[in-house]
Amino acid sequence: MDLELNISQRPALSQDLVLSAEILRMSSAELNEYLKELSEENPVVEYEPPTMEDEPRLLERKLEWLESSDRQNIQYYDDDTDDTLSNICSPSSDETLEDHLLGQIRTQKLDPKVSLATEIAVKSLDKNGYLTETAEGIAHLSGTEISDAERAIELIHSLDPAGSGARDLRECLLLQLARDDIPDKTAEAVVRSHLGDLAQNHIKQISSALGVSLSEAARAVKKVRSLNPRPSRGFASGESPAYIVPDAVIRRTSSGEYEAELNDRYYSSLKISGYYKDIVSSAADRDAVKYVGAKLRQAKWVLSCIEKRNSTLISVIGVITDRQRDFFDNGPGRLSPLKLSDVSSRIGMHESTVSRAVRDKYIQCGWGVFPLSYFFSSSVASERKKAVSQNSVKLRIREIIDAEDKKHPLSDRSIAEALEREGVSVSRRTVAKYRESMGIGGANMRKDF
Repeated sequence: MDLELNISQRPALSQDLVLSAEILRMSSAELNEYLKELSEENPVVEYEPPTMEDEPRLLERKLEWLESSDRQNIQYYDDDTDDTLSNICSPSSDETLEDHLLGQIRTQKLDPKVSLATEIAVKSLDKNGYLTETAEGIAHLSGTEISDAERAIELIHSLDPAGSGARDLRECLLLQLARDDIPDKTAEAVVRSHLGDLAQNHIKQISSALGVSLSEAARAVKKVRSLNPRPSRGFASGESPAYIVPDAVIRRTSSGEYEAELNDRYYSSLKISGYYKDIVSSAADRDAVKYVGAKLRQAKWVLSCIEKRNSTLISVIGVITDRQRDFFDNGPGRLSPLKLSDVSSRIGMHESTVSRAVRDKYIQCGWGVFPLSYFFSSSVASERKKAVSQNSVKLRIREIIDAEDKKHPLSDRSIAEALEREGVSVSRRTVAKYRESMGIGGANMRKDF
């Protein structure tokens, strides 16, 4: 054992390089927030928030975006619409479930203790509309008797929407079935004892266990599935909605080519104050000159990082529009295989740089708003002259399933064989993986009885 002294060169990331990488990774919203914070701690920086267009033009643009979007974009938004909403009331867009229930309670003549316990119970509902407190807990919080709390819970169960204040899914569904003028004993039995079988679409097992015909079991299952599992659905959450702001816009020129431009309307501007520049050149106080000089260098570096970020983003999008021309011409389902390494080799940057440029960025085109990551996909073996992307295969699987006979749904092997006949070679396991990633159930789950 001995000690040796070795001299070697190793790359080290300075704080400036770390900041450059961070700014490249930021979305437009994150960048705006960072610049605002920077202006608060750096006196040299003059921050101007994004200058929005006049309202009529802005509204016109938003309508154009909505008009150009397609159903595939639903996966990028937290939209909670559902056909099952037809069996409950239609609240105003800004009304919460709590507001709706309290509004009904305050129209009734109640014992003061019951009224107080009911308000406490309503405020104890979770985001789905389920009750999280016991009768004992409500009585303790409201300073009332347990009997008052129990009456309060019963009152909430009688309000609209049906199912409010349930302790769990089973009680929620039973409360809705209890509103029927004629009790549906089969549907109630399914909810009480066979929710697991219902989730797996085991209609035959339910039929056998309840001693009813297959058609009767299928009817009861269909009715239970039409119920609303979340009483809060359709009401405002009380939280601010999250909007997707595209970082760049893809437009088609008169010559038929596609060009990308940054979405400047959502970018704030950063300027360096001329006042502090004068201080550096004229001030006699060395400490002041040193302090202002450091802040000036920081501001200039940030501006340089932003310029590099924007140019890198445009370069990456330029490669995407070139390689995914079929998509921009014909729409979703026409993606070509594309990897980060393909883009990095084209623009002469490291793959990690491209990854940061793509992360959390969105573009708007004639087909809607898409994350940049959407355009990257591995290839799947194909007999065609060019490889097929995973996204295209997934879309084709969905089309095959949509067109199948629901009384005799296709197995994953049958779907794989159908793709094979079309010249796309994928295994049964791959079909199952793609199907599950799209939230599509297996053949048994898709079967109609």
